[in-house]
Amino acid sequence: MEYSVKTSNSVIESNGRDNTIYKHLSILSKRETEILAKVANGSTTREIANVLYISVNTVETHRRNIIKKMKAKNIVHAAVMAIRKGLIA
Repeated sequence: MEYSVKTSNSVIESNGRDNTIYKHLSILSKRETEILAKVANGSTTREIANVLYISVNTVETHRRNIIKKMKAKNIVHAAVMAIRKGLIA
């Protein structure tokens, strides 16, 4: 199964049950959401950097920001939350 990015507006409109999680997901930038989808697909930091034409350090910074913004324990936890809430599908 391959995950892709959904717009945050459609996520919020489709199911408003857990507004706390939605607030965390909606504050992700487009690039952060894109990286999170690639993580959910099993891509490594180096693979993501190569595909997006950015440095490994930049990907690592985005990953840290995703974890912080979503208040996740790690990047896998962030990806699971995003999948469950429909941010990436």
